[in-house]
Amino acid sequence: MLLIAGAIVLAVTLPHAIAQTAQQDAEEQAAITRLSEAYCEMGYMKTIVTLKESGPAKVLEVIPGTKYKFGQISVLGVRRFAPDALLESGPRSGGAFSPAQLRIWISQVVSKYEAEGASARPLWKTLEFDDTNGSIAVTVEFEEL
Repeated sequence: MLLIAGAIVLAVTLPHAIAQTAQQDAEEQAAITRLSEAYCEMGYMKTIVTLKESGPAKVLEVIPGTKYKFGQISVLGVRRFAPDALLESGPRSGGAFSPAQLRIWISQVVSKYEAEGASARPLWKTLEFDDTNGSIAVTVEFEEL
């Protein structure tokens, strides 16, 4: 009888233990992702974040790598505006690379079209890493609609 009771308790508590472990794993992965993204926004595009156990504690280890800056920035596919005019409000070559800054600028370009009663959408963007110089050349192509 005792063995059966133990088996029943185990059958009831095991899924909870697995769910708790899965939840902890998800929380740890979310912390790794948030930390990687934070470093990425500061220009460290190839950051490595690992979770290490240090006794009873878990520690996030960060290897940031190279801090990148914007390299050459190119705009393709635009006819309504001169590429240089669109780049005026954009990131500057030599400035700290930031994906958020790039996204904001692309949104501003789309808004500029809308303000003129036209529309455009980004088709693609290319990031070309130059590890020797620590820069990222950016090419964005827009489609005018």
